[in-house]
Amino acid sequence: PEDVPSNGQITNLAEVFVDRNTNGQPDPDEKTDEDSITLTLQPLSVQKSAAVDQSDADNISIDYTVSVNNRSPEPQENIIILDTPPDFASNVTNISNNGVFNNGEIRWDITSLSAGQAIDLSYTIEVPYSDLPDNNTISNTVTIYLDTDGDGVADPDEEEDSDTNEQLIDP
Repeated sequence: PEDVPSNGQITNLAEVFVDRNTNGQPDPDEKTDEDSITLTLQPLSVQKSAAVDQSDADNISIDYTVSVNNRSPEPQENIIILDTPPDFASNVTNISNNGVFNNGEIRWDITSLSAGQAIDLSYTIEVPYSDLPDNNTISNTVTIYLDTDGDGVADPDEEEDSDTNEQLIDP
């Protein structure tokens, strides 16, 4: 993070020179073309991983870990993380870091992450084998928002990043 400018922008410039003097050194008078690209990094990134336990005869247990990273050289405030477990999950438990499960969605509110700081959030779901979708795949997406207007609402234009985890279950 300390190598990223505070505006989050990285510019790469390519220049083409003709070496008419055959000395192997670029001469500004021999420049024939140039092009550049500027990338703007979102300050926050998210990655989701899962550990699947199929030892129970009736239910699959999945422990999800959501890793949020502040890639910016500045602290980030008012972070909202939303995760919607599959609707066929029979139980959602062990929600870490004061996350709240309400109306089929887990929400974490993170007041602040320092520059370069990361935080891991976690929870567990149980899925009955009988409720697995036809393709035997459990898909789950997490999205993070930077609540720039401070209204406590995860507005679509405040979305920073998302990650989907898919687990193919061997029935």
